[in-house]
Amino acid sequence: MPDPLPGSTLDRLLGLLSSGSREDLFRVSESLVEVAAADVRAQLSDPEDLSRQMREHRQSTIVRVADLATRSCSRRVDELQATALNRGTPPGQPSLCFNPNDLDSSYIERLGHLTLERVLVHAAAPEIQLTPLPVELLPATQRRMIVAIIFDYPLAIGHELYPLWTDAFATGPIAGRSIEVIGVHRSWLNDACQAIRTIIYDAASDVFHEGPQPSPATFDAAILLALGPVAHRDISQRLLNAGIPHINSYVAAAEIADDKWACFERWHEAGVNTPPTCLLEQATDRSTARVCVTEFMRRCDRQDDGWFVQPRHGTEAGGVEYVPASDIVVEQILAAHARIAPTDDAILRPRVGRLRLLESEELRTFDLRLHTCRCDGRTRAESGYLICAQSADEPVVAVSRGAGILRLDRLEDSGLVSEDGRGETINWSTQARSEACDMAARATQVLDLDLAGVDLKFDVMEGRIQPVVLDVNPRPAGLLHADLIDTQPLEPGVGATLWHRMAGA
Repeated sequence: MPDPLPGSTLDRLLGLLSSGSREDLFRVSESLVEVAAADVRAQLSDPEDLSRQMREHRQSTIVRVADLATRSCSRRVDELQATALNRGTPPGQPSLCFNPNDLDSSYIERLGHLTLERVLVHAAAPEIQLTPLPVELLPATQRRMIVAIIFDYPLAIGHELYPLWTDAFATGPIAGRSIEVIGVHRSWLNDACQAIRTIIYDAASDVFHEGPQPSPATFDAAILLALGPVAHRDISQRLLNAGIPHINSYVAAAEIADDKWACFERWHEAGVNTPPTCLLEQATDRSTARVCVTEFMRRCDRQDDGWFVQPRHGTEAGGVEYVPASDIVVEQILAAHARIAPTDDAILRPRVGRLRLLESEELRTFDLRLHTCRCDGRTRAESGYLICAQSADEPVVAVSRGAGILRLDRLEDSGLVSEDGRGETINWSTQARSEACDMAARATQVLDLDLAGVDLKFDVMEGRIQPVVLDVNPRPAGLLHADLIDTQPLEPGVGATLWHRMAGA
């Protein structure tokens, strides 16, 4: 049990709550998060061990730390409430500007989220500060267009909001409309699809302010990010019913993008370079699956390569298994299919991406994540970053598997080596970049996506780099890491095309 708050800290917090100042209310949340984060760190192992746990057991570690964070915040708020009620209002002192017993559950829940961020996330965006009271956060502007970023996963959501806000601020006037970006958790939408709580960026103080709205806020359009497929489908339908344009519509586009087999079929038909893919349905018995796998491997003619087995509708590398080439490779693939079959169909692909990146004196596999945007029927790849495997012997490239994020210029600064037995060094070129961007744009154009993150790998044929489209995400994340492709030196951003598209919504 952590020590009680010092009397001086309680006095300061109660003073802030008594001032009636909006800025002081935000400062209370910052102080509570700081105290709660110290409580959580005191209950955890050393930082290096925590980093290892995040790499090896990311989801379970987040859940464990989130529970500690929420408990600490609840305890500290209870302590503040009890002190305020016991002391009453001293003679000559202003009373508290709200009843401490009236704090809603969202306030404590969000304090817990921000405490979790403080402990686990390297802050790279302006902090989020909370107010327990309804305040008018949206500026009163007649010609402003309001775009809501609707999300479900709150961890580090500021890292997604900040680059979108800066892009909208820069592009809006060019597109002919002043655009205000607000953050809205899916639970903050009322039945009319209005926001009862919002996150707004305050440029003057360089922080995000969050709190309940005095009256529900309407918005003109929405972008759906940091969501799972089920939440995406639900919110998209609600927005459709309310007549609110949004990116991406689930039924019109994202539903196909969430289906890896459907993506393969469309890409194959459109001539998009993507790995050969075999569908192993849930109901396929082992004998039939063995015939399918054997025939597929024969057609691929890649006996020396490994194979990936993964859920047809999987996300964030969940359930992905790598099966190296061996005498029992078919049986291992069938075993992987059996593990996936209770919940989903499986797909089988050969390992692609012979090009390796030199990182920490190791040759590692990597993906190029490109963000594509569509406006007026034209799709462009405008920004991106690299995702580099945790180690040389890790075949799965995913942040959930400990992968790191690198800037685009590492393609030019680091040695790219072909894994073809000769160890040939390959230079990244303007042509390779252009072909990768064109391939990513074609892949999302086929799927009718307005905004997407496309993951590409690279093979080498006769000394030439060839892009291979691996996956597409209709809810791209990691936007804070993105750099604009056509800037030298690189500048952060997601892309102007998105906001030209939104301005015309």
